[in-house]
Amino acid sequence: MSNAPFQMLGLTANRDERRLMSVSVPWNCTTLADTMSVGGGKPFGLPETGRQVSQLEDGSFQVTITYEGTEEEPPEDDSYEFDSSFREEPIESHPNIALIRSRFGGVTGDDGRITFPERLPRHNSGGTGLSGSDSTASAEKNPMFGQTTYLVLHAVFRRTYLKRRVPKDLLESAGTTREKLPGGLPTPSGRN
Repeated sequence: MSNAPFQMLGLTANRDERRLMSVSVPWNCTTLADTMSVGGGKPFGLPETGRQVSQLEDGSFQVTITYEGTEEEPPEDDSYEFDSSFREEPIESHPNIALIRSRFGGVTGDDGRITFPERLPRHNSGGTGLSGSDSTASAEKNPMFGQTTYLVLHAVFRRTYLKRRVPKDLLESAGTTREKLPGGLPTPSGRN
């Protein structure tokens, strides 16, 4: 005759600042099959989200059942994150590439890549414009020589919140670009 499964000591519960609750309940079972059927009940009305099973020294099994969710519809208490980073982009994609090519003597090769001469074209060397033809190089080093990329600031603004039910517009609004940031946070002029 086998022993009936029983709930062990060691229940743990946690509720974070968003009111997300997590409860872990350990059970002892004599057979592996019992580990998938014990439990029942929903602490605080939370749904089961997982089970972890391990065998103990005496041959019995411990299963820890995890329940997670919210007790009730949480208040509109959103958390916000802002992540920024710099990425290198090809110089050809710069929004002012026409001006940069003109000022620093950029030449487009057969492969579509723009290269810059080692010396600035004479018309950009700070002279009066009367000192020679545009095709001759000055003695001044070109700051764009060897430059193939430029740094671009990329930013992600993330809003995290809890809902008991999945919002109907979730898939339409995930990963979108907005004109204004939510919650009255400032949006820089000319940006979205």
